[in-house]
Amino acid sequence: MVPFFVGRVDMLLKDMRGSGKPPASGSEHDIRKVYYDSAVFNTESIRLLIRNIGRDKVIYGTDYPFGPERGRMCYERSISTIRALEDKELEDLIFCKNLMNIMKLGL
Repeated sequence: MVPFFVGRVDMLLKDMRGSGKPPASGSEHDIRKVYYDSAVFNTESIRLLIRNIGRDKVIYGTDYPFGPERGRMCYERSISTIRALEDKELEDLIFCKNLMNIMKLGL
């Protein structure tokens, strides 16, 4: 839901502050500071997430153990959706590097 909500949050934050200016980067309400999982299951949704939130804020995720076949279909679909983007650098970020950064583990 978040990728579809980014524009609205930005607009409301401008209005709430009364300045008419976009929210400052690093704002306490900045939804771009949060990490998001990749359990969206279609390439257009993950492209929208990446475009609105950023490549460095998406990590591999599934709905396991929920979904068909006790979740197996969800994690397989999440993997195939990311690979369908045909961007090896992005795959590395989502499958590994972004999580390593969250955990502050050197690469």
